[in-house]
Amino acid sequence: MFVSFAQPWTYDFGTVTSTANNANSGTGLTTFFTGTPAGGGTYRVRVGTGSGSISLANPGTSLGSGSELQMNAATGLSTNKFSVYSWSNLTTVAYLKTKIRTTSSGNGNLAIFIGTAPTGSTNLDYTGEYAGSLSTLWLTYTAGSLSNVTRRSAGAATAISSSGLSKDSDQIVEIYCNNASTSTTYYAGGVTNSLNAQSWDLWVGGTKTSSSGGWGPANSPGIGANVNLGAINFYAQSSTGNAAFMYLDDLEYSNALPTPPAPSLTATGTINAMSTIEGTPSTEQSFTVSGSNLTANLVVSAPSGFEVSSNSTSGYSSSINLTPSSGSVASTTLYARIASTTLAGSYSGNITVSSTGATSSTIAIPNSTVSAATGLSQTISFGVLPGVTYGDSPLTLSATASSGLAVTYASSNTSVVTVSGSTLTIVGVGSASVTASQSGDATYNPATDVVRGIIVSPKTLTVTNAAASDKVFNNNSSAGIVTGKQKGLS
Repeated sequence: MFVSFAQPWTYDFGTVTSTANNANSGTGLTTFFTGTPAGGGTYRVRVGTGSGSISLANPGTSLGSGSELQMNAATGLSTNKFSVYSWSNLTTVAYLKTKIRTTSSGNGNLAIFIGTAPTGSTNLDYTGEYAGSLSTLWLTYTAGSLSNVTRRSAGAATAISSSGLSKDSDQIVEIYCNNASTSTTYYAGGVTNSLNAQSWDLWVGGTKTSSSGGWGPANSPGIGANVNLGAINFYAQSSTGNAAFMYLDDLEYSNALPTPPAPSLTATGTINAMSTIEGTPSTEQSFTVSGSNLTANLVVSAPSGFEVSSNSTSGYSSSINLTPSSGSVASTTLYARIASTTLAGSYSGNITVSSTGATSSTIAIPNSTVSAATGLSQTISFGVLPGVTYGDSPLTLSATASSGLAVTYASSNTSVVTVSGSTLTIVGVGSASVTASQSGDATYNPATDVVRGIIVSPKTLTVTNAAASDKVFNNNSSAGIVTGKQKGLS
């Protein structure tokens, strides 16, 4: 996985061979290496009076390819030292990653310190560099065994338990330093890590071994907050019989801490022009998408008139979301088509693939055509009409056509009911039929009429306070009502 740096420098020691000893580098030699990366500072070797040497060997151990740096420890505190220091644009942070292998048949101390630029050009052993260093790490061999891994904390030696470092093993060591007065973050192990002010983290073999937020500086008060870091120092010393060795290769360092890799998206495939008829989706066409280093869902959006899905036959919508696994969406086949709801006309646009923080990717859909449908069937939905009584209020008819076109109505008996628009008015007693019709248009055929019957019942008539007039007998039972009030007529 690529990780972004402001300025990473790398050095693999090339392919040359050479040996530095006290005779040629007792006061420090800066011409031992064949060139340095531009802006990467000065490389310096120094071999003290306690014998031992610093060599470029090719082939070396199994640590790396080409030449590797081999440091044979001095017998006393007159250290053998390799430094890289005073790189361009010093800052309050520094980063180191290196392949390393250590061994000893007896005793010896092997150390890695990161501190201020002046510490890179001294001949001091590592115990004399505490005051100028932020991170301090040393390995102690006793009788041929790696007996202790130690750091300096607030002026005292502190054992590092479960450091992950071991004898005769090809390992990768990473050290992240922050000497600012405020905390910061860096990206390692696939996650963003917090690093407290004036603190450092140790990683061995891709595993973080330091505590949350990092370890504090070597000394208290130490080199002082906001002082720039500018030297990485390797020491090999205190080894009876020059028994201890440290091997280094593929050195990488920076004046900035790694940041998360930028999210990236890929969309591939060619979409050809599509065509269909209104009401029918077009034939689908496929394309693929993928994403890496994502912090949010991968979103695929179709242009107007189109739809997308992860299934060729179902699940289409205007957009779909793909959820990353460990920040990645593997190459996934998706499908695009003209939606069945798209009206007649011409359509084109871009399928857009997007995710938070990533540059969007697109796939063009060329001009595609939706033709007007003809001869489509339609049906009418018309519910049963209720029974009514003469004198009731008009009814509102509510038949609908599946095409969405307007429905018309007609009465079979206008002496009973009349229809105007969708309003049915009761005009007499009796029965009638109401027919709902839809005559169709250029797209839809006429619908089958739906007929509903309606019965209008007479209204009940009552008379109250009736009074009959006197009647002279005339051989019938009829009599007149001379007073009273009718109810039931308006």
